[in-house]
Amino acid sequence: MTPTAPGALAALLAAGGAAAQPALPASEPQRVEIKGEAANDAEQRRRDPVAKSIYGREELDRVHHDEPEREPESLASDVHCPGERQADGDGRADTAVFRESTGTWYLLYAAGGWSGIGWGTVGDRPVPGDYDGDGRIDLAVFRPSTGVWFIFRSATATLQTVQWGATFDRPVPADYDGDGRTDIAVYRPGSGVWYILASSAGFRAPQWGNGTDDRPVPADYDGDGRADLAVYRPSTGTWYLAQSTAGGLALNWGNSTDTPVPGDYDGDGRTDLAVYRPSSGVWYILASSAGFRATQWGNSADTPVPGDYDGDGRTDVAIFRPSDGSWYIAPSGGGTTPPVTWGNSADTPILGR
Repeated sequence: MTPTAPGALAALLAAGGAAAQPALPASEPQRVEIKGEAANDAEQRRRDPVAKSIYGREELDRVHHDEPEREPESLASDVHCPGERQADGDGRADTAVFRESTGTWYLLYAAGGWSGIGWGTVGDRPVPGDYDGDGRIDLAVFRPSTGVWFIFRSATATLQTVQWGATFDRPVPADYDGDGRTDIAVYRPGSGVWYILASSAGFRAPQWGNGTDDRPVPADYDGDGRADLAVYRPSTGTWYLAQSTAGGLALNWGNSTDTPVPGDYDGDGRTDLAVYRPSSGVWYILASSAGFRATQWGNSADTPVPGDYDGDGRTDVAIFRPSDGSWYIAPSGGGTTPPVTWGNSADTPILGR
């Protein structure tokens, strides 16, 4: 079943839709060469004489000294390679994974270099974002057991801890007030309430969604610079958007087995509705300016990781393959990108931003 589209898009879908797209092999996207170093080799590089930490325990203690015993590791455990740029903010999404078993982030920078940074522990959920508004992504984790957020602010090299949420809440960080800083927020499945701690606008708790079926998908769908409340309902394939400027909207786009993958695929500044269908590896994208397209990229075991990897302002279709730790990226600007091996089957890929 293809996503249901209104009006002319429904006619386009019926006329060919996904079948009109060139089919890539079901086993993997078409790529001929693997480059890059696997993140699971990074542990060995800890012994490299050029590896060094950039912050010592004394600095971390000066910033914050009353954390619980299971705080994220000290940045003294960092591993760095020459040429790395910490959260470089170059406009291109970096390839990154979070290894829960060790609490380590492995970052492969688009501009060159890499880092392995201990920040988290078993059970933590990675929630990276630009919390201080300096244009660089900050490492952050949400700890469901305590509801605490641990954020390392890149602008000041300081630790921020905030208790915000409960065990079963889903972290949904985004820039809800449009001030250029990621806001701390959680979505509570049982009630459909969003608890938002906006950096400029303060606290609010709107209700948008219901039960445990809805999946929160906040993003800037109307292009006003503020993240909108939104949920995807798999049971009906419906997206419910509470747009901060354009108002409420409900659109059917997807089915019960699809994975929502919203992004700005046409580069117009508005987030587009999109789903990834694992059974066929097809991406169904409803672009706000460019219309509908369907692209086959991936297979049933792959994890979608859309992001702007080439820095052209448009979200690229991409997948992470846990079986071999490979990233397959289809740049929106065309051309080919060799797959990169970075991670392993137990790692959590960090969505490109």
